[in-house]
Amino acid sequence: MRTIVVILCALGCLLLFGAFVLIKEDGPEKLIIGEWQEVAWQYEKLDHDKNIATSWISEIDEHQRQEISESMIIHEAEVWSFDSNGHVKLYNKDGKNEHVNYIMKGRGNILKLEHYNNALEYFEIQELTSDSLVLHFSFDLQVRGIVKLTFKRI
Repeated sequence: MRTIVVILCALGCLLLFGAFVLIKEDGPEKLIIGEWQEVAWQYEKLDHDKNIATSWISEIDEHQRQEISESMIIHEAEVWSFDSNGHVKLYNKDGKNEHVNYIMKGRGNILKLEHYNNALEYFEIQELTSDSLVLHFSFDLQVRGIVKLTFKRI
């Protein structure tokens, strides 16, 4: 009987500790707030050969980036500044900026950007830490692949 009481007390302590850790941990909605600097664009090409999927990752050069961004809404934004009210300000290298609304969807793994002209963009959040943000979006240029945008917190 005494053993059961000790086990129940230990389980209760573990549950309280786990709940405390979950409450203290910042969710994606809080982690994304702040300024993020683009540091890399990469393209992962997926080739399918004889039912075996192979992939490779390469840096996107300026020509490829221009070609890909022709179909994108956001063009060459270098700094993304997220606030807690669901707004993000996008600054490009020429000093121009755009104000966009954002929503975190799913379990915080989908970033939806709503532009003022009613255009929408969806990104999959691959990684979000206190100092790193990695976004993926699928793109079909001439081959199947994924463009990966990497940001570092400013």
